Amino acid sequence: PDTGTAVISIGVTPIAPSSPAAASASVPTSSTTSATISITAPPVNGGSPVTGYSITTTPVLAGTSVTETSTTTSKNISGLQPGTQYTSAVSAINAAGTGSAVITSTFITNPAISPSAATTTGAVNSPITPITTSLFAEAGSSATYALTGTLPEGLTFDTATGTISGTPTMVAASATYTITANVDIAGVEMTTSTTLSLGVTYSVPTAPGAASGSVASGATTTATVAITAPLSNGGESIDSYTLTLSPVIAGASVAATSATTTATVNGLQPGTRYVVEVVANNAAGPGPATTSASFTTNPALNISTATTTEAV
Repeated sequence: PDTGTAVISIGVTPIAPSSPAAASASVPTSSTTSATISITAPPVNGGSPVTGYSITTTPVLAGTSVTETSTTTSKNISGLQPGTQYTSAVSAINAAGTGSAVITSTFITNPAISPSAATTTGAVNSPITPITTSLFAEAGSSATYALTGTLPEGLTFDTATGTISGTPTMVAASATYTITANVDIAGVEMTTSTTLSLGVTYSVPTAPGAASGSVASGATTTATVAITAPLSNGGESIDSYTLTLSPVIAGASVAATSATTTATVNGLQPGTRYVVEVVANNAAGPGPATTSASFTTNPALNISTATTTEAV
């Protein structure tokens, strides 16, 4: 029989790689919006070197997925939501395309909390705007709260909501407080904390407890005003009292200042009913007023001629 030689060309076309052998996620202790994905290369590269990996990280419950690529077997994924369950689907890529995915176990990003005000300066006797704590974690999460530090007198902390509220009663230097939240996310207990600065400054005094006017026998243009000090000095010593004596019916008012709780006021009109309004003053300014009951100066007789000589 006749014989011959034939040349046969055989080629092999690469295919997409198999799925990675494994993938796992870890969350850095201090991170709330990132995770690191570790990948074990696929056992079969499909006949072409693996050039990278596609990683899609998706919330377990609801939310937006994040897709990134990596040329190595370790990738930091950013842009995640705090306190949220995720899984990552990882596929290997070669010249032929993208292979099938391997799915990581569920992992949870760290939750976060934030105070409504990072710095607050309250004033004695004035309610502060409540400082609330916002929790950043997926729907269905719950938290209880603890506070490190002793709050100024008059303020309280709610462990159920993480809220600081109340009316401070004493001056307090600004201090740093730490709020810690124990957060339950899908049955997993996690902890996070935040800090805030809070202090209390002095304010104006409260109104004097009382004020009363008295007129000495024979006095027609003077009165003595007795003042009961305010219940609170606003956290700062009282410097003085301002008095305004006004006629009940008509006439000019008379103003006076006293450094003590007793004041003698001159320049009044004889036989006139007056009320006195008193405010206490400290470094923050004048407080609210207290008004006395009315009192009356003694009347006076006006004789046209003090001495008269008559002829017999």
